[in-house]
Amino acid sequence: MLTFYDNHIHRFYGESDSAAVFYDKARKAGSLGGNIFSLPPKSFDPA
Repeated sequence: MLTFYDNHIHRFYGESDSAAVFYDKARKAGSLGGNIFSLPPKSFDPA
């Protein structure tokens, strides 16, 4: 199996997997790690 380090992972609102489930899915896809980019929480106040 090909393994990789992904430097460009996006998470979006509505994705409800727990961190453990997300990590498990990434491992099963061959990812050894990566940087996750996500939108700020809806409660985030940019001011």
